[in-house]
Amino acid sequence: PARYTEATLVKKLEELGFGRLSTCASIIQTIQERGYGYKRGCAWVPTFLAFSVTGLLEQHFSKLVDYEFTASMEEDLDKIASGEAQRVDWLRDFFYGHDGQPGLNELSADLGAIDAREVNTMRLGDDIQIRVGRYGAYLQQGEGDDRKLANVPESMAPDELTLAVAKEILAQPSGERELGVEPSSGLEVVAKSGRFGPYVTQVLAEDAKKGDKPKTASLLSTMTLDTITFDDAVKLLSLPRGLGTGSETCEDINIQNGSYGPYLKRRIDSTTL
Repeated sequence: PARYTEATLVKKLEELGFGRLSTCASIIQTIQERGYGYKRGCAWVPTFLAFSVTGLLEQHFSKLVDYEFTASMEEDLDKIASGEAQRVDWLRDFFYGHDGQPGLNELSADLGAIDAREVNTMRLGDDIQIRVGRYGAYLQQGEGDDRKLANVPESMAPDELTLAVAKEILAQPSGERELGVEPSSGLEVVAKSGRFGPYVTQVLAEDAKKGDKPKTASLLSTMTLDTITFDDAVKLLSLPRGLGTGSETCEDINIQNGSYGPYLKRRIDSTTL
């Protein structure tokens, strides 16, 4: 089936018995702000986070995410607005339950028993799982020390992540590569794959002081783990680096490496390279 656009989503909500224009606008805004979906052209694409949230709600709050409940709630709110019902009475029934129906208080009583790891796990097959973490979706194959992890590309829609595609992602170079010893620090430099993508980092000596942190730097978009050289890594680790002082402004100009590649920075001004 075709993906929902804003127009077809509003039409579907109306078919389900709820979703006036003001309500629909709020729903669509919430979907976008909380990262449950994003637009690809005119179409809405759900994220892996949306699957985790939906699974949690269906398992523990099925009464509240039922279409009939939502439709009847809009009718109740109309009655409150017209003075036919009292809002405090409605809120009391909603929280404590009424006529044998559980309220929010009872439904949320077992929140401590919810297994967050289980809620955020989707099994794909061949011991491969999709997990949703703080920084996005990633793949895990195996358990314990032998497990293998790989980030799911942010632009990949859930229906595009088939078992075959997952195996290709996991097969990509993601292990640690020793690149050489940095002359200035005498520390070994390695290339790794992390939750934010590939990066290079120093390996601290065993006698390093507590609190010492190694220099790290993300790879540029043109670099890959299997092709990055030692010289490239040393240049990345040298950032941020001062270039000098502007002749007109007398302010320091630095070159830094950010999420979108290297850029020049002078106080609050910056420009990409």
